[in-house]
Amino acid sequence: MVKLFPAPKDPIPGCCPNPPPPPVLINHKEKYEVEEILDSCLFQHKLQFKVKWKGYGIKDISWELQEN
Repeated sequence: MVKLFPAPKDPIPGCCPNPPPPPVLINHKEKYEVEEILDSCLFQHKLQFKVKWKGYGIKDISWELQEN
């Protein structure tokens, strides 16, 4: 006799983060919404921004060129 049951998807309510929002299609290109600009710097004579993306965690923070 087996007494195993499937584990619940979220055993501790609120501990599993919601999935990030999907990108928006603009002119057939995927675009993501910026939540906050955290920093900026010049790298190889190009301006870059440290971007926090809306709906994404801190592990997804990235440096993006000004042209993006």
